[in-house]
Amino acid sequence: MGTGDWSGPSAGVIDGRGLVALPGFVNAHSHANIGLYNGLWDRPNVAVPGDPYPRVPPYTSFMTADEHRDAAILTMIAALRTGTTTLCSCERYAPATTVEAADRVGIRTLSGVMANDPVFRSVGRPNWPDAANELAGLALARAGDPLRRFFIGAHSLYSCSPDQIVEARARARELDVPFNIHLAEHPAEVAIALERYGTSPVRALDRLGVLDDRVIADHVIFVDDDDIDILGRRGVGIASCPLSTAKSGAVAPLAAFVARGMRVGLGTDSLLSNNALSMLRELSLAIVLQRVRGAATALGPADAIRLATLGSADVLGWSGEIGSLEAGKAADIVLYDLRHPWGLDAERVAAGIVYEADRASVRTVLVGGRVVVYDGRASTIDEDAVSAELAGRYQGGGPRPWDRA
Repeated sequence: MGTGDWSGPSAGVIDGRGLVALPGFVNAHSHANIGLYNGLWDRPNVAVPGDPYPRVPPYTSFMTADEHRDAAILTMIAALRTGTTTLCSCERYAPATTVEAADRVGIRTLSGVMANDPVFRSVGRPNWPDAANELAGLALARAGDPLRRFFIGAHSLYSCSPDQIVEARARARELDVPFNIHLAEHPAEVAIALERYGTSPVRALDRLGVLDDRVIADHVIFVDDDDIDILGRRGVGIASCPLSTAKSGAVAPLAAFVARGMRVGLGTDSLLSNNALSMLRELSLAIVLQRVRGAATALGPADAIRLATLGSADVLGWSGEIGSLEAGKAADIVLYDLRHPWGLDAERVAAGIVYEADRASVRTVLVGGRVVVYDGRASTIDEDAVSAELAGRYQGGGPRPWDRA
């Protein structure tokens, strides 16, 4: 796919007069490698018997490395154009392709692999320990790269054996990287935990000894007060994805996490379940869904922005370098075109970002001081060429494997 400086400021000077500068969003949970499947989650006829998510086919089990790479490029362009400068991407296969795509597009990443066992979840093929070994080599090769960090994870309690979860956690400690796991995300997971462990998903992981402040727990929806207290005591970081979970009819107790002073950030999940990968959409939903739950004054616009920037950076263990505009931190900056008839102040900017801004509001995006979006278009890659190439590759090819799932 074509790369290069397709547009941008000449002489390294950006005219930001009349624009608003904010730190780039830090997307605390996504799956870049399924960016080819935009909207597939919305098809009611897709089913895999016995899977906690019956509408999702085994999309990654048959993908080639090129398809992984194409998917990641689409995901990352969508993220950048809506003001995201850092992406936490969870994969099961081909972790090197995520890094290749990130290098090409210019986004910052915390990426890694999640163990899964087809004995427990039939979708997919075995990936352990091969994926972890590949990730370990990748992390060693990219050590010192300011834009690349890595993790080791286990997909979930329902798709991994206890031994596999413990082994994956040990591998993450060995590499001194975060550990990432989907947690308490579906009623089926709660039932599975009760059957296998006799307790809740959170308590089960705590008994396994895997919870601490290097853990990123994704979604965390179906929890009670005792579960929340355990997560808080262990210092676990929570990546909440309001839109994708709401599409499944669920809302995480985000206000309760925040009220306890826990480390909380926002993510989008994947293009498969989210469709847009826009952190701007997550901001308003993070607020209004908590109000629907009864926490009417728990979160305001400034709180939501903090969750999507410094909060997410803290969850990823990266808050010392990203998540806010401060001297000495990386220049991950987004310039927005916002207007108000009375003029802009901090309160109107926060409200405008959360409730009004969309992709058209994003004018310029910098990652590590490099311009990656200029005048609303990616400046590191030719978007039109990418679209034409992918159309030629994926349109008109007849039924895809998931049509037979």
